[in-house]
Amino acid sequence: MKNKKALLFTLAILIVGFAGGMFTCRYCASRKVEAVEEKIDLKKDIARIRAMQKQIMLYTDKAADAEGAIMAYGALKQPPVQYGTPLGYEGEQALKHKEYYLANPGKIPFYKDRKGETKRHNAMIAYRDKKEALEKELNDFVDKKRYIADKENLKLSARYWAGRVLNDKDTTFEELAVYSIHWVMDGKLLKQLMMSMKYYVDEGHVEPLTKEEREIYDRNKDIVRALLHPGAHDDKLIASLTEQYCIDILAENYAQYHIKHDWSWDMIESKTYFCNDDIGVCMQTPASGKILAKSKEIIASGKARWLSLEEVEAVNACRKKIGSAVREPQAAKRAQN
Repeated sequence: MKNKKALLFTLAILIVGFAGGMFTCRYCASRKVEAVEEKIDLKKDIARIRAMQKQIMLYTDKAADAEGAIMAYGALKQPPVQYGTPLGYEGEQALKHKEYYLANPGKIPFYKDRKGETKRHNAMIAYRDKKEALEKELNDFVDKKRYIADKENLKLSARYWAGRVLNDKDTTFEELAVYSIHWVMDGKLLKQLMMSMKYYVDEGHVEPLTKEEREIYDRNKDIVRALLHPGAHDDKLIASLTEQYCIDILAENYAQYHIKHDWSWDMIESKTYFCNDDIGVCMQTPASGKILAKSKEIIASGKARWLSLEEVEAVNACRKKIGSAVREPQAAKRAQN
């Protein structure tokens, strides 16, 4: 039995080592993140991320406009040029611009220019290049900051997860080895984490995190979440959103996932639980039913669509806004009495 367990541990580590190099999100061999001596200033970092996101949206929309003009010009030629329906937010925007330019051909950029077709293609390529360069800059920046937070948390994370295996007994090392394939973490750090966990599990004992250590652990995890979902930490954005807008945009988001990502309604309903991270309570709210009903209405109308990057951040902000209103059931009952 012991030999079998040892074999499973070894296999798990091999899986993690392979997964860390091949399957851990953006951390791949083509763009390795290096450790740097740099501090995290979350407020400034979030502001920089949001600024880059806005620039990405600007160039995305400009590229979509140029593509729409190209499609419209092609459709007006004889014989008409056939284009397949593009996918994604930019593709949907391109189709909208195409319809506009078909109705207003005189407004097609460089319409009467002898080299207009070349100029339109060059414009589309230039905007896409700028967008892709910004996306790489943004991804590199987020990866670098997350590396710092994950590295600082490495020893605490190993003890936390080993404690879940040895003390809480609500998971196993083998299960964590498999789940870790989907953890968004630098491959080298992930392998170090799993090796440290294995050490504690093999020893059969690990000290629980102290209150102070748990605060550091939670703070670094919050930093990673903030870097991944900056809209949920954009106070100005959160304050600007109304409850009705949040219901509408969340419904649009889940309609998109139902149609374009094949999410079941049961899965979507599970996403209408909102969490107040300050008190650690998650529950459905009065908005939950409205969001689900509105989402089904959008599906029935055939108007499900891709959300823009800005709208995705609004989704993150809305989840935080609605979640902040969640209170413990006991406290709610006391307030009513």
